[in-house]
Amino acid sequence: MKLSRLLLLLSGITSLSAAAFEPFVVKDIRVEGIQRTEAGTIFSYLPVRVGDTLTEQKASAAVRSLFATGFFKDVRLEVEDGVLVVMVEERPAIDQITFTGQKEFSKDVLKLALKDIGLSEGRILDRALLERAEQELKTQYLSRGKYAAEVNTTVTPLERNRVALHFTVDEGEAAKIREITIIGNNTFSDQSFHIIHFVVDLPLRVPKSVLDAAPPSAAALGPVIFSLAEFQVIDRETEAANEQGEASHAKYKDRQKKAVI
Repeated sequence: MKLSRLLLLLSGITSLSAAAFEPFVVKDIRVEGIQRTEAGTIFSYLPVRVGDTLTEQKASAAVRSLFATGFFKDVRLEVEDGVLVVMVEERPAIDQITFTGQKEFSKDVLKLALKDIGLSEGRILDRALLERAEQELKTQYLSRGKYAAEVNTTVTPLERNRVALHFTVDEGEAAKIREITIIGNNTFSDQSFHIIHFVVDLPLRVPKSVLDAAPPSAAALGPVIFSLAEFQVIDRETEAANEQGEASHAKYKDRQKKAVI
């Protein structure tokens, strides 16, 4: 005969009625509700074995331990004629991850970015990661100047407690610099800084901190003001001569060392 005495019912929040709970000796342990998880996995997280006395503290610890695995979205402990019944509801597993609208990156690159945050095919779905996944994908596009990129996720339930994740990407237009103003150039005139050289030949080394500070917008960056002190001006001929001189000096030092030996 089944004794319908509810010991513990948790759905993310622990609630336990001490008055209704009476410690008892566990005659057996039965697991219900598992589909992919091995019963042995659940047994390994239980702080009680057959023959032990299940107390309120052990019951609470058992449920917290099972929730901590991330495998389950609901855990219940019940007793039936001295048999501890562990009833669980598993979280769905991710069966497939697909994308539409992505052009800047290959699907494999985006999947690798998601895997780095713990979201990949075959793993248990943690819905808390979905928002983080969208932000991670947007970060990938920000690195390519796609500040207007939008990412939306669709979760489709499948049979056998599985889900399919689909990411719809709207890359938007690449951001463009509308205007560049250089201040602090006392030695050179503004006309000496040709924008085509600035963009293509890169006569200035732009620190990443300066680029990161540039204000993003949907279509274009507004006027960007750079201080000349933020850059390292490169005289290509001088730089080449310096490199050649450093190489010659190194050879000279090497010959001196060999002469001493």
